[in-house]
Amino acid sequence: MRKGTNVYAWRAIRQGEDITIEYRLNAFTDECWDCACGSAQCSGQIIGSFFALDSVLQQTYLPYTPAFIRAEHRCRRLTAGSPS
Repeated sequence: MRKGTNVYAWRAIRQGEDITIEYRLNAFTDECWDCACGSAQCSGQIIGSFFALDSVLQQTYLPYTPAFIRAEHRCRRLTAGSPS
C-alpha cells in the first residue's frame, strides 16, 4: 500500500487471518494483472481502477477512498453531467 493510505475493514479481523485488499480503491490507471492469491472469492485478476467497479460499489466505497479518487470521481461526474 502507498504510504499514508488508510485501510478499513468491514468487520473485525482475527489475528493471523488472511485479508483481502481491494486495489481499485486506490487507483484509476486501468492496469490489470493476474492474481495468484488462491482465495475462493478472488476473480483471478487485479484491476487497478476504482472506475471499473459498478456504480453501486463506487458509491459504497467512495467515502473510504483517497482524496485523489474522490476528486476524479467528482470530475467524471461533472463531465458526464450527472447531478449525483
